[in-house]
Amino acid sequence: MFNLCIGCENSVEWARFIYYAPFVVIFQFGWAATQISHLALIPQLSHCENERVSLNAIRYAFTVTSNLFTYGITYLFFKINDSTDDSELSRKDAPKFMYLSIIVCTVGLIFQLIFHAGTDEKNSLSEEEIREKSSLFSNRAKLNWSGYLKSYRFYLVALLYMSTRLIVNMTQVYFPMYLTDSLELDKSSIALIPFISFLSGFLATFPQRRLKQNFGEYISYLIGSAIILMTCILFWKNSLIVDRKTTAIFSSIFLGFGNTIILCTSLTLTTDLIGSNTSSGAFVFGAMSFTDKLSNGLTVAVLQQFSPCEHPTSTCDCGNYYHSIMSFLPAICTFLSFISLSLLYANRKNHNEDNALLVNEESEENSSDQINYGTITNA
Repeated sequence: MFNLCIGCENSVEWARFIYYAPFVVIFQFGWAATQISHLALIPQLSHCENERVSLNAIRYAFTVTSNLFTYGITYLFFKINDSTDDSELSRKDAPKFMYLSIIVCTVGLIFQLIFHAGTDEKNSLSEEEIREKSSLFSNRAKLNWSGYLKSYRFYLVALLYMSTRLIVNMTQVYFPMYLTDSLELDKSSIALIPFISFLSGFLATFPQRRLKQNFGEYISYLIGSAIILMTCILFWKNSLIVDRKTTAIFSSIFLGFGNTIILCTSLTLTTDLIGSNTSSGAFVFGAMSFTDKLSNGLTVAVLQQFSPCEHPTSTCDCGNYYHSIMSFLPAICTFLSFISLSLLYANRKNHNEDNALLVNEESEENSSDQINYGTITNA
């Protein structure tokens, strides 16, 4: 994926698409399997709400750390190992991305081995003991996968998670183009400024537990949303603070803080949806990941379809196009997440009662079926 097409470097676009497509598919299968199983471990490792918040924050902190490592290495490649005076990206930079991918995959493989060797996912408590000991989930009904599909709250959380992921992923995808095409900064900025963004995101993981304890999930998410909207204003008014580069640095700092808060909070709401139904965790996170991947893929496809940069002409204005994407797309997604968050807040009191009704229906329909995602008989 991160190398020039072997034997077809100068081929037509459709031939290169056929070459790269299988690698993308394989990568996405592996990424989804890894992400879902890792997220599903959080409700399995702890039955305490505050501990789950901390685990989500710690997990995201290490995710940000890996991004910091990647952007740090990228910056070194472009600054130290750059023998040309060309400040723009070109095909000559392809080997740098190839070496970068090799380094990242090697380091990732080492930590993956450490994870598999050192993590015991077995919970010392049974699910019944967890339900008895946990004050948060003790009175919550147990659901299997089909019960979740009938839950109104399940779709609201999916909408919130999808909107959050759209904000986080789309800003990451289009940030480099915004820096180089819209702001016309040198190519080292595509490593340095995102590095600053992830560094601020890493710092934002530390107060997550305190934020949750003092304000709760809903107000915490609103705080993160407000920061995202402030970032959109800085993206639109890209010379508001001194000059373009300075404004980009401030917007990256706000973006890092906002993305961390809304993503950690959406994951907390997802684990809250799972409750003590830890054996349903993989299904719930899998469904959330499905909405995430589907929405992101469709969004990128639509944006690229209307992109003026697909067929460059003398009147092509890619800078304004990426400027509009970074300014308006996160704001639209923030508005969508606000709608789902408001409905979740309004539905919070009926959550347990609705689950109980769904469990009763499922127990009547599937009383003999025990081979499901998280099928648990009622006590």
